[in-house]
Amino acid sequence: MIINPNNRLFDRVPDLFESPYPSADVFADGALEKLMARSQANGLKTIGDEIMAQAGAQAWNQATQLLWKTKATVAGDVPGDIWGRVAWIDSKSDTISGLLAEIPFGLTADSGRLLGAMAGVGVDLALNAVSAIPVAGWIIGIVVGIARALANIFRGLARQRGQDNS
Repeated sequence: MIINPNNRLFDRVPDLFESPYPSADVFADGALEKLMARSQANGLKTIGDEIMAQAGAQAWNQATQLLWKTKATVAGDVPGDIWGRVAWIDSKSDTISGLLAEIPFGLTADSGRLLGAMAGVGVDLALNAVSAIPVAGWIIGIVVGIARALANIFRGLARQRGQDNS
């Protein structure tokens, strides 16, 4: 079933994916400095796991929204009886829920809090509707693991840069 791309469910889906992570030209494009400034604004001394986990979770959310919009509007391979369990308008709050919802991920590397944010907009239900196994916890586990690895890399880069400037 192909869904009209002007459907209200797609209102929050971005047109383009923008990575929250710095490119290979990390010092030339200023992305590392932006992450550093953001971490310092939150009272952290280094780029924390929390910032990287939040960025990764937001990137996953945006990529998922783009994927499902493309599947629904171009390929149309989502059966009609499943589509309503993948994305819907919450009648109480009049907001988009499910895989196309914008998830209010907090600044945390706590898997439970990230899962709670996903559950709050029904992403866990939507994932279960299109999957035989619950994948929400698996996704968050990967996001937090990658965040911790990247945080260590950026800490090393920040230390190295600090030594180079002294």
